[in-house]
Amino acid sequence: MKSLLLLLLLVLLLLHESESATDNPIGVNYGTRGNNLPPPSQVVELLKNTNIGKVKLYDANPAILRAFAGTSFDITVGIPNEQIPSLVDQGAALSWMRQNVVTYLPDTRIRGIAVGNEVLAGKNSNQQLAAQLVPAMNSLQSALVTLKLNDLIKITAPQSLATLSTSFPPSSGTFRPDLAQSALVPLLTFLQATNSTFMVNAYPFMAYRSNPRDVSLAYCLFLPNSGVTDPGTQFLYSNMFGAMLDAVISAMKKLRFPDVRIGVSETGWPSLGDPSEAEVSLRNAMLYNRNLVFYISSSPGTPLRPKQQIDTYIFSLYNENLKEGPASERNYGLFRPDGSTVYDVGILKSGSVITPPSPFVSPNPPTPVTIPITPPPPPPPSRPPFATPPSPVTTPTPPSVGAPPAPVTYPSPTPPSVGAPPAPVTYPPPTPPSVGAPPAPVTYPSPMTPSFPKPPPSPVTFPAPMIPPSPVIVYPAPMTPPTPPYSGTPSTPSGGHGAPVWCVAKPNADATSLAAALGFACGEGGADCLAIQPGGACYYPNDVTSHASYAFNSYYQRHGRNYWNCDFRNNAVVAISDPSYGGCNYPAK
Repeated sequence: MKSLLLLLLLVLLLLHESESATDNPIGVNYGTRGNNLPPPSQVVELLKNTNIGKVKLYDANPAILRAFAGTSFDITVGIPNEQIPSLVDQGAALSWMRQNVVTYLPDTRIRGIAVGNEVLAGKNSNQQLAAQLVPAMNSLQSALVTLKLNDLIKITAPQSLATLSTSFPPSSGTFRPDLAQSALVPLLTFLQATNSTFMVNAYPFMAYRSNPRDVSLAYCLFLPNSGVTDPGTQFLYSNMFGAMLDAVISAMKKLRFPDVRIGVSETGWPSLGDPSEAEVSLRNAMLYNRNLVFYISSSPGTPLRPKQQIDTYIFSLYNENLKEGPASERNYGLFRPDGSTVYDVGILKSGSVITPPSPFVSPNPPTPVTIPITPPPPPPPSRPPFATPPSPVTTPTPPSVGAPPAPVTYPSPTPPSVGAPPAPVTYPPPTPPSVGAPPAPVTYPSPMTPSFPKPPPSPVTFPAPMIPPSPVIVYPAPMTPPTPPYSGTPSTPSGGHGAPVWCVAKPNADATSLAAALGFACGEGGADCLAIQPGGACYYPNDVTSHASYAFNSYYQRHGRNYWNCDFRNNAVVAISDPSYGGCNYPAK
């Protein structure tokens, strides 16, 4: 009778899989270390308005697993490190599987089990726990086989990149000698035998924080940079994320596991930190996660694994106020506990508006960007506004990139030699790449046949990568219109007689001053600001610097392009480089 019931359950699972399976590579970590988080039912409703397809938990919370019943999210159930020793026993593993997995099938799409977190090289790792990791995984796998779920559910064990002794260049990636044979060979043997994925926690943020002098921020944030060439393979790396993954792939090859699939169990960038954490900002967090989503969803893979899908879980869904450590540890979230977005990374479905659910009220609700179009006339000034002398002409960095250069084709890699001597763990390139012309589009060789083939992915639309934004603010009342304080013949802007020139906001200008000047330009100044309204071609990046640049340029072009038309109380500067980007065109007469 039991065998018949198990067979019936398996048939139901396969039918459910065929009806609603997705192959969306973007996932999120759902942590619960906060005392102000919404109930799981509201979390599920929030996630339904996003393009996220996978959710990773850190335990087997019954309320959360029940809340995901009837949805299409692929769920990975976590097993905390402290539970690993008890699961070495096969009877205990089978009992755990029945209680925490079978109970919720088939309604909840449990598709993975993550055993521990950074057991081999994390801050809480120890030799005894490391020795129990693979035995516990074997017991859990035996339970899956007994329950006939081993083809549906895969077991993995997320690890830190601290398992590497060498990480740069990527082709020299090598596991630590004290872990390679004793821990990683057994783990990789298990993953290969079960057709599972080696999951790693990859944080370019950590690498930049540890060595900001030698690591390029643009390289970490997927921004335009000159890239780094691996001397061993001649592959060009345009971002640290891909270089990190290829370092792990090279390390697996050296242990003779060239085909084990790789995934990312955690990655992210905090939006708020302590005063000493200069690398932490809303701008950097938005840039990293938005460009990460674009990179992963476009399926470029890595130079060593071209066009191979990399399942990636962003850390994390919410800011969790009970996490220990510096302030950044509590501010990795994409959403606030009230359900509002901390910043937009392009995961909301088209037309979705996230409204904070009752009764949860955000202690610090986000402020929408509003731009006055026809503001009320201000009182007359005591002195002519914007009458300060104009700034010297400089060429600011344009807010985006134009057409990319010709594609670059990578040569076939040269396999690294076995037993390369370990070197200290270093992520940065020998010479940090600088932000300049956009990197060439990558054209990889024919894709490798993945060891775990999947059906064609369902279409998921993600936005194009972002350019650097600034924190969102509300624009105050507009300033009074300027009175040209100069007489005589207007000066010729820099760039030569008749050459196109533009007026943009100074990158280091005070946000409040920019907002006031923006209010004037879009109001009494008569600038055309439709393009920076919601839905306009230049609305993104949705920040005051970008919006002010567009408005300043419109005002400047409409009022004769005199140097006093590009001052705005020393908040603007004339540029000779076209700041247009994507579909956003800055006019120039």
